[in-house]
Amino acid sequence: SVGCLCLFLVSFALANELPCRIPLKPDPPLSIDGDITDWQEAPNEFILSEGKHVTHEPKSWKGADDLSAKGKIAWRDGVLYLGVEVTDDIIAQEKRGREMYLGDHIEIFLDLSPLAEPQRAYLGAGQWQFGLSPGNFKTTGNPGVDIKPEAVCFVPADVGGEAAIRVAARRTKAGYTLEAALPFSLMNWDAAKEGVELNAEIAVSDCDSVEPKQEKMMTLSTEKWVIERKRLVPMVLANAAGAGAPIKARTGEKPPAPTGPIPTIE
Repeated sequence: SVGCLCLFLVSFALANELPCRIPLKPDPPLSIDGDITDWQEAPNEFILSEGKHVTHEPKSWKGADDLSAKGKIAWRDGVLYLGVEVTDDIIAQEKRGREMYLGDHIEIFLDLSPLAEPQRAYLGAGQWQFGLSPGNFKTTGNPGVDIKPEAVCFVPADVGGEAAIRVAARRTKAGYTLEAALPFSLMNWDAAKEGVELNAEIAVSDCDSVEPKQEKMMTLSTEKWVIERKRLVPMVLANAAGAGAPIKARTGEKPPAPTGPIPTIE
């Protein structure tokens, strides 16, 4: 019937929306152990499986088995959660700390002051860029060889306190799973409550070569990759059902080029 068709189309559209509404995680809090089964009831899953989401070096993408991902974002008092299941046929991460971007890893970008200095394009006060590495899953017992999951703050570069970020990963047959909990206190953000807007982006990066390098990357937005505030996706902290007020569109002219150095990770 027409009614059933309309319901199907609405459901299909909702399933393919960007995760613009970040659901509240009620008690109990999520366990950060790399096991994402406790995310099953969280709504608003995002799926990165099509070539249009390969926004950095798309010609190097060989298909969903090469790199794809699905995951969820959630929040509760004092913390932002991320849980991702990554499909990756070759796990390659031999770097630590700020060099993790040369291997398999995930980045999360946050603009917690989206309405402040709207003409500033580059990341600065109020914006954050975190790197989350799954490690290399080696268990030789040699700390020089075994790389454990870790988090780093790329922007701002001198914030410190990354040890407060909880991150865990597990190897799977098709790739790996990764969970992280980012405390709002690290970002000096006390405004988190239902209805608060922010801008964000999730980037899943892949390296398949012997030489460590960032070969390709998939993102929520399908726009060409650039580290710029206006490219981030508008989001809102929602209720436990993942629902809330409509998100205000943020439009405007392209901001002028900054006169100072632009923080960037290649």
